[in-house]
Amino acid sequence: MASWIPSKALVGLPGLPGTARNIQERAEREGWKRNMEKGVWLYHIDSLPDAARFALHGGDTLPVAPQASVPAISPRHSAKVDSLKDWQREVMYARLVIVQEMERRGAAGSIKRALEDFVELAAEGMLLASMQTALTTALAKTRDGQIEKISVRTLQRWLSAAKKGPANLAPSSMEYGGVPVWAQTVLRYHQSPTQPDVATILRDMRRDGCKEVPTYSQARHFLKNKVSMIERSRGRISRSKLRSMLPHVQRDFSMLKPGDVVNGDGHSCYSYVLHPETGKPFIPEITEMVDIATRLHLGFSIAFSESTEAVHDAIRAAIQAVGTILVLQWDRGSGANNHAMHDAATGLATRLGFEVYHPMARNPQAGGVIEHMHKMVTIPTARKFPKVYIGRRAKNEDLLREVQKAMKEGKATPPAMTEFVGMLETMREEYNNRPNRALPKVKDPVTGGRRHQTPVERLKMFVSEGWQPTFLPDATLLDELRPEAVRTAQRGQVSLFGMRYYAPDLVHWHSKRVRIRYDIRDGSKVWIRAIDGRYICEALRDANVRPYLYDNVLERATAKRAEARINLLERKISEIEMDERKIIAAQPVELSEEQEEAAARQLGLMDDGIQAIADVESELVATPEGVRPVFRGPLAERDWGVWVLKHWDTVLVDDEDRADFEAKLESQDFRLLVGLDGQSRPGRKKQKAG
Repeated sequence: MASWIPSKALVGLPGLPGTARNIQERAEREGWKRNMEKGVWLYHIDSLPDAARFALHGGDTLPVAPQASVPAISPRHSAKVDSLKDWQREVMYARLVIVQEMERRGAAGSIKRALEDFVELAAEGMLLASMQTALTTALAKTRDGQIEKISVRTLQRWLSAAKKGPANLAPSSMEYGGVPVWAQTVLRYHQSPTQPDVATILRDMRRDGCKEVPTYSQARHFLKNKVSMIERSRGRISRSKLRSMLPHVQRDFSMLKPGDVVNGDGHSCYSYVLHPETGKPFIPEITEMVDIATRLHLGFSIAFSESTEAVHDAIRAAIQAVGTILVLQWDRGSGANNHAMHDAATGLATRLGFEVYHPMARNPQAGGVIEHMHKMVTIPTARKFPKVYIGRRAKNEDLLREVQKAMKEGKATPPAMTEFVGMLETMREEYNNRPNRALPKVKDPVTGGRRHQTPVERLKMFVSEGWQPTFLPDATLLDELRPEAVRTAQRGQVSLFGMRYYAPDLVHWHSKRVRIRYDIRDGSKVWIRAIDGRYICEALRDANVRPYLYDNVLERATAKRAEARINLLERKISEIEMDERKIIAAQPVELSEEQEEAAARQLGLMDDGIQAIADVESELVATPEGVRPVFRGPLAERDWGVWVLKHWDTVLVDDEDRADFEAKLESQDFRLLVGLDGQSRPGRKKQKAG
């Protein structure tokens, strides 16, 4: 700041008189260092008292009167001040600072003289730095863009405005205050489900003969800057989407226990799956359940649509996970809002003892938890099969056609139902063990950092605090919730989804229609009931499957043949040992040429025989199953006998083969050849076994 200061600028500083005249008199008495410039005495800052010099060196701090003399903004005017824009408030506060300075100067003398001195100092650029900054801000731009000049009249106008309230010191916003006559018409055309643009709106207004039609810029500026986003969107989007922009109630679930409130909903799978019965591709409906207190995914059910059976099966999965439930939240779809759910005597809610809550229709925000579950489990599962993933059909018609074409040409194969269920179960487990932002934060035992709880951890926390699930005393009620199908029992078994289930109690229901209740997640067993609802039995999958009897017979025959060969070799060994005792050491004998040629011929014949046997055996091995082979070679009789023994009760062995085989069994050599002892007769043993 400047080192030489006029007396007018020193008025009001701490430790100095309140008028310029009194300051000049004191300067003369105390001999301040001074200098004349343009007829005005300037005083050096070093000659001033310490308090005044400190205030001047503080530059950024305005010299103000005691706090009691500063007028505060009364609550009566605060509403007007709050309605001002930021730049208007800045100008208002700057003008208020100048007004306070004028009042302080006027309190020590004449207010008119104070105003004139302030204008004179401002014109000469001799104001304090802080006051000059306030003045620059206070002088707002005029309508023609020029900076307003300070004058006594301007200061008087500010003093008068301040007495009416601080908000009156703020400049006008210089904005168009009225509503154009065409505003409502433009807004009405804009709020259309067809979502017209501005150019279309103006064309429609001219076509319909509207008297006042704005320009493109006017209409665009009005819609963008003068109308809220809520009003701009009203009519152009659905009510449910508009509701997502409006204020909502955040529901607190911290006081809930597991099973208190369970939310369920069905969602169409965005992927094709092979139908378990027909084998044809179809898009299943997945019904999911979530516990509100823990955000735990309780289970799911798969069906063609969100039917009553699918809803009941999903409720059964929820009860098996967290016990009995108090409140079931479901939308107003026909799957849960029906007689089977609400009947006062036989309804599911009455039998299981829970309340059913249906949120307001077309309000997806009320089911935000289950909708989030679809995004975390169901849709990611469908994306695991990219070749048959179709996305949202309403927005991906091209993708749908491509997938259908690929399946028709055999380039894409949908997953089997078992594969899809397994993947869905995997995604469910991953979700339940993933931190959830809706749950409280805990310390991670591995990393030591803070993170949100997982649904499984939340459930374990409730268990550790003493919570235990309450299960139904009658387990048969859960059986009532299983989906079922009607099939015909045949020879003690039923077929469902390409699998066979057997139970001895089904024998007496041969050729009768029965009801089969099943679990989509467990295909190992089903529950059979009569058409009238009586319980029959529990049937297990492939319970009557056994190894073929012919394999057992062949194993016994092979063992006997090996034993007979061992006995035969042992007898030959004994005979050789006895012959060795009688034979004197043999002397080498020289053979004639004729004898050597005869021996060579015999060895050649033996090699040919061995090769023939190998050819016959390879031919037998190469013969396909179910076709009678051709028996040739020196071991044809043995091969024929073994083959007849193996296929005794099949259509390949005719009565003539059996008769020949029975006749040859009279020979001890034949029985040893096929591996049977001297007393066993397979044909008779078969008859006895039957």
